[in-house]
Amino acid sequence: MTRKRKGEDQEKFKYLTPEEQDKIILGILSKHANRSDYKRSYTGWDRMWTPEAIMIRRQIIIEYISQGLNHNRITLELMDRWDICRRTAITYLKDAINYMTENIAEFNQRNYEVAVTRIESIIEDALAHNNRKEALQAIDLLNKIQGLYVNKVEADVKADTTIEFKFGGE
Repeated sequence: MTRKRKGEDQEKFKYLTPEEQDKIILGILSKHANRSDYKRSYTGWDRMWTPEAIMIRRQIIIEYISQGLNHNRITLELMDRWDICRRTAITYLKDAINYMTENIAEFNQRNYEVAVTRIESIIEDALAHNNRKEALQAIDLLNKIQGLYVNKVEADVKADTTIEFKFGGE
C-alpha cells in the first residue's frame, strides 16, 4: 500500500498486487551493484530504502506471519521471492517484528477504546428498551474488560500424579 502525495487527483491509498510489491522491492535490491560482494561498504545501503518501500516490505512479511508461517519458513520464502541471503531475510523479518511490537500498544489501546464504546452503546440501548438483563450482562463484560475483577477458575489437581517417559524400545 502506498500513499499518494497531497493534492494529487488519485486516491489516497493504492493497494499493490504482489507483482507490483516485488517490482518495488527488487528494484531497490538491484540498485546495489554486486550484492554478493561481502567487501562492500554498507554506508548508503539503508538510505536506498524509502519509508514507503520499507512499509511494503513489512506488509509482505506481516502477511506471511498472518498466514501462520513460522520464522524459518518466512525466511525461506523471502530468500526465494527476492533472491536474498538468509542473513538479509532474517534482518527484514526482525525489522517487521520490531515494527509490530512498537505499534502493538497503540493498536491495543485503539481496540480497547472501540470495545468500550460498543459495550457502552449496548448498555444504553438495553436500558432505553428496559432490558435490564442485557444491560447487566454488558456491564459485567465492561467490568471484565476494564480489569475491575477477574473470573477465578478452580482446577482439581491430584498431588500424587506420576509422569513417565519411555524412550526407544523400553
